[in-house]
Amino acid sequence: MGINAMMKADLSDVYRDYIACLNRQDWPTLEQFVDDDVCYNGQRIGLSGYRGMLERDFSEIPDLHFNIQLLMSDGDYIASWLAFDCSLSCSRSPVNTLAECLKKFTAG
Repeated sequence: MGINAMMKADLSDVYRDYIACLNRQDWPTLEQFVDDDVCYNGQRIGLSGYRGMLERDFSEIPDLHFNIQLLMSDGDYIASWLAFDCSLSCSRSPVNTLAECLKKFTAG
């Protein structure tokens, strides 16, 4: 599904599919959800940089799993609270946290 088709779909469903893609570590499918020119924390890292970051995260946190706790969409914006319950590979210490996420979906 390209970005234009996603704009016509319910963004909540698209976001759930994106999170499922991450949890499966289905990296070839990532391009259906992430633009080639993606920015992360204000810096352009591109799709390959974003994928590399995720691959490192899953390597360092083998039991990483994104759990949607709250999901809301309004127009072309999506907001979520993600819960993490995982262990860092360097310490095997449990990590329990929430992260907030706000994304704007754009065509093109």
